[in-house]
Amino acid sequence: MVFQMEKVIIILIFLVTATSCVNKDGINDLKELNLKGRVKSVVEIPYNVKDSFGEITKGKIAQGFLDHNIGRTFNHNGYLIEHNKYNDLGGIYYRTIYLYDKNSNINELNRYDSDGKLIFKYKYIYDNYGNEIEEARYNNEGILISKYKHEYVYDKKGNKTEMLFYDKKGVFKSKDVFSYDDNGNLIEFIEDFEEGSFKTKNSYKYNDKGNQIEWVSYKDGGVFDFKYINKYDSHSNIIKSTLSEYDTIQKTDFSYKYIFDEKNNWIRETQYTNGFPKKITERTIEYYD
Repeated sequence: MVFQMEKVIIILIFLVTATSCVNKDGINDLKELNLKGRVKSVVEIPYNVKDSFGEITKGKIAQGFLDHNIGRTFNHNGYLIEHNKYNDLGGIYYRTIYLYDKNSNINELNRYDSDGKLIFKYKYIYDNYGNEIEEARYNNEGILISKYKHEYVYDKKGNKTEMLFYDKKGVFKSKDVFSYDDNGNLIEFIEDFEEGSFKTKNSYKYNDKGNQIEWVSYKDGGVFDFKYINKYDSHSNIIKSTLSEYDTIQKTDFSYKYIFDEKNNWIRETQYTNGFPKKITERTIEYYD
């Protein structure tokens, strides 16, 4: 079950990261991260929990695989321009810099090590809908390491319904399929689709605010994999997520309690698993005004 949770969170991180590459309907990174106001930077530090006779306090900085001591910086338009990963002493582990085109699409990504030396570089090209059609990766000497090309099919509303992947030689590799509701929310995502088979199939439901309240995933052959039921507070922060999995009848409840600043952004999050405190994450938020 722990592995399944880690896999799901990795997918969520990937989806959030991927959305920052595209300026779709004016949704910038601040909105994607549910940050309110003109946020300039956010630093998040996760801590292990100390529970002494019911009194919950923070312990040492958490260092698990999914624990991220990070800092993000945004431009005046709300797009991510710098992402830092820190070590447990507060020093830079790596730094990622994002550069944008005139349409607020990321056209270059540069990753640097703790000494400020370039590790790798990505360059991107987009179509008129703001979807990435080419991705090229270079090493620190400027040598091309990999290149992938994408093609898309759109519906009448301009929603992406198919994404086709090609390698640098132009050989077709795979196809993903997407479906949407009347509000433009993604309600189905099929990965590596072929006639009669797929790698994974995901379906989604949303509330009136566009928050995802249900996520069901199936493996090849339509076999149930897992299901999430989510609940939110009035600020669209998730407060409870219930996980059901294919290999157990027992459900897992993840719940969250928050402390907010004057902009209604949380600055302290306490995470519980089946009612037991597991982690405290603190945020330091800087605003442009």
